[in-house]
Amino acid sequence: MNHLDALETLLRGGVALLAAAAGKTPRQLASLGLPLHQARSMLTLAGVYFGPTKSTARQRRCAAAARANGHSLPTLEMIEKHAGRVPSPWALREELCAMTGSYEEIRAHAKARVEELTADRPPNPRRGLRVTHDVQAMAATIHYTAPEHEVAALLAEVRTPEGFRALLADGAPTTVIRTHAFLHVDEEMAIESGEGDDILFALSNGARMTGAELLAAKYRERGEDVLVHPMHGAVNAYRTSRFANEKQRLLAAAENPVCGWDGCGSPADKSQVHHLRAWEHGGPTNAENHATCCGYHNGVNDDDPNAPPRRGRLERRNGEIVYVSPGGSVTRNGHPTARLGVMRRKAGTPA
Repeated sequence: MNHLDALETLLRGGVALLAAAAGKTPRQLASLGLPLHQARSMLTLAGVYFGPTKSTARQRRCAAAARANGHSLPTLEMIEKHAGRVPSPWALREELCAMTGSYEEIRAHAKARVEELTADRPPNPRRGLRVTHDVQAMAATIHYTAPEHEVAALLAEVRTPEGFRALLADGAPTTVIRTHAFLHVDEEMAIESGEGDDILFALSNGARMTGAELLAAKYRERGEDVLVHPMHGAVNAYRTSRFANEKQRLLAAAENPVCGWDGCGSPADKSQVHHLRAWEHGGPTNAENHATCCGYHNGVNDDDPNAPPRRGRLERRNGEIVYVSPGGSVTRNGHPTARLGVMRRKAGTPA
């Protein structure tokens, strides 16, 4: 087999590539030579065909049809691009995966079907606001969807990031801690004394701040941000309850401000409390058996330690939460940990 034959085999195995990528981290794929943004895109697509969904039957049919028809990764990306534009994406996804023909033929059909299925859609788009996080760059991006004329009017006023901040200055709140920021007592003392500018803190909503930023935010609304001690009462529920209480959620977020899977930046505020030893396998609802885990990775975690490894699992080793790959390699998500929390309280509210 020459290189072109190998390339053809690889291109026609789009579903096989996604199946192999499912459960991996962006860093693991990037180590193979993929750009990080392309690795993330590939994992997103893998989640469509092999991730948790309510439409499991259609998901299986789509994967089987795409595999049988030899759809390439670019073809699957194109199918997903068009499926995301219609109200019922699984129906169109299944229709396009079942097609045979060239990339251009499937794309032309997909474009025509999107026009048909969205012909009666109201002219104004659904309003929406979402935020995506870039963990490595310590940055976040706001995505705002509104009627085109409103966006055009906004852009007429805002031409630079500075202009955008100025536009919001009158009505938007300044930066304050509206979530948990986890830090050690000695770090708290360091930033109080002005020596902690280079200390990095993780917030449970996925953002991060330097010591200087945290100090500025803390005193901007003096009296609202206080250092709190661990809450009174039992931490462990053993087998009396499957679901974590608020105290256990706080402790899990303190240990992992983001999902424990290496490379995942899903913040604790939007994640779940995962049982390291699964509840169905006798795992207790105790703090030491918990880890912060996003919904996707919680769903694909290998809960049964006796079953063949498929996606990997979270474990506690030497007191820390680590990700163990199917091959046995151990990695830890590179985010700060802590033992105490700073949380926002209204003045006069009892601690």
